[in-house]
Amino acid sequence: MNFAHPYQFFWLIPLLLFSIALIWSSKSKSALVQKLIDADLVEKIFPFSAWKSLSVKKNLILVLGILVLVLALAGPEIGQRLESVTVKGENVFILFDCSDSMQAEDFKPTRLEKSKRLLTGLLEKIHGNRVGIIAFAGEAYIYCPMTFDLSTAKQFLKSIEPGMIPQPGTQIGKAIRLAVSKMAAENGSGSIVLLTDGEDHKSDPEGAAEEAKAKEIRIFAIGIGSAEGEPIPIRDAGGSVTGYKKNKKGEVVLSRLDETTLAKVSSETGGAYFRASETEQEIDLLADQLSQSEKNPVTQKRNIYENRYQWFLFLSLFLLILSESLGHFSRKLINIFVIGLILLPAFLGVARAAGFSQKIREGNKLYGKGNYSEAAESYNEAGLKSPSDLRANFNRGDALYKMQDWDKAKEEFQKSAMSKDSGLTAKSLYNMGNNFFQQGNYRQAAEAYKQNLRLNPYDEDAKHNLRLSLQFMQKPPPQKNKNNKDDKHGKNPQSQARKAVQDDQKKEKEENAKRILKSAAGDDKNKPIFNPDAKGKNKKNYEEDW
Repeated sequence: MNFAHPYQFFWLIPLLLFSIALIWSSKSKSALVQKLIDADLVEKIFPFSAWKSLSVKKNLILVLGILVLVLALAGPEIGQRLESVTVKGENVFILFDCSDSMQAEDFKPTRLEKSKRLLTGLLEKIHGNRVGIIAFAGEAYIYCPMTFDLSTAKQFLKSIEPGMIPQPGTQIGKAIRLAVSKMAAENGSGSIVLLTDGEDHKSDPEGAAEEAKAKEIRIFAIGIGSAEGEPIPIRDAGGSVTGYKKNKKGEVVLSRLDETTLAKVSSETGGAYFRASETEQEIDLLADQLSQSEKNPVTQKRNIYENRYQWFLFLSLFLLILSESLGHFSRKLINIFVIGLILLPAFLGVARAAGFSQKIREGNKLYGKGNYSEAAESYNEAGLKSPSDLRANFNRGDALYKMQDWDKAKEEFQKSAMSKDSGLTAKSLYNMGNNFFQQGNYRQAAEAYKQNLRLNPYDEDAKHNLRLSLQFMQKPPPQKNKNNKDDKHGKNPQSQARKAVQDDQKKEKEENAKRILKSAAGDDKNKPIFNPDAKGKNKKNYEEDW
């Protein structure tokens, strides 16, 4: 259960003091009656034990009524409804530098961890905007697609690790161009938040800034590091520093903050440059700048929580009236009412669970018949009945996956992956990997399979899919050339040989697809733990690889 106004719970403090005063007052009255009237006479006129029992129940119901009133003031939100909402927000792409130089320790513990803290703080201050995350080093990839769900964006941000992008180097220009192209595809302007040490390796960030300016996209840069320079540590599998990165001459590399480039990039687009500091006040300044940006109306579907304060308000009034007229009811009726009041939450919970299970069963039947659209709707209704049970999100993700609605399926798997049930989390990560794989996003697929294997290290399917994803990252599968008319009609002398190769590739692809298209991970196998690690494999020889 959520609450629209949780601050109203401060009223529980005076309620506690009132309850203590009520108990003290009741005891004082009992002592006074016993002093003024002979005990035998009191028992003959009005049984003292019955009077005391009635007083306790009356006070108990009075306190309970006030407690329920506080709950009504807090705005209990029970149940959800799907509603189209038009909001004014801005597209914000966060460009996160994951290169080796971000392992420098001029900010503790590292520049990368400091960057996570800074950007997490920023996400907490820019509600109402759509946020996406691009991770970059020698290449740039969309790590978290545009979403209004900032809690999901935070989870992606926390999962960024050093070395997750195998291509070494720092290609700021590539990251900017990727963000610009994605924003342009959605026919909207926006802002880019670039967090890096500014050391670029010939990707022309200033030229990329001009492209952003042409699309009315502003760049806000945060420079992290020191102008004096800091060595880049090399760590072993346990995280211990074993040495420092050196150049071809054998000299220790010093990674320096390049503020000149970052200032030019931001000023070119009408943005601003900030330098990371220990106080992190630059995040407040940046959030203010983003809040002043022109907002574009965007229609989105949201789960709106229903405020059910009326139920608690009526119950509170009933309890308060009952406490005042308690003496007019028989003791048996009072006992029945109190017991019913205690058991009411349990009955409501059982009814809600029954409704959830019924909708899940209905969805499963529809899913089994291949009616994936109706199954997805049934799972959504189940989720509305019990928002905290993330099995509904997982099942809906499966149905959307079957419909090839990759983006919505990914959102559902992201939600179910946050479950406290590690088994459900592992299955969600596995299916999320399949989802990315089907889109050709092999890098994020590999990351999802890795996270799955951390929870379920014996999952052979995830191991196979991970190896395939890593393979396709280095050498993507060939695409058929539909525009080659000679090949299509067999007129090209090389077409037969090419066709034979394509047949072999098709056969191999079909065999792989049988593994990739499996649903959630199967039973655990008692095999040795697999520890995937693609770092250092198939790296290109960059002159500067930090």
